[in-house]
Amino acid sequence: MSTDIVNFKPTSTGSSGSRVELAALQLYLAISLPLVCVTLLAWYGFYWWEVRKERMNQEKVDREARESEVESLV
Repeated sequence: MSTDIVNFKPTSTGSSGSRVELAALQLYLAISLPLVCVTLLAWYGFYWWEVRKERMNQEKVDREARESEVESLV
């Protein structure tokens, strides 16, 4: 963003002071917080999908192992 959210300028007495631009801070938060939430939800969705896929693959391997074990007993 090109707008200063916190503006540091020396005061007339020579000490440095800061001024917070509330409108710029509100705009920044209005844009960034929803994007953070979307990013985290997308990550969790991807993570859930991969764990689910891995669990299904493991169940398939276990089922095939049990079936071959039963066939070898017969």
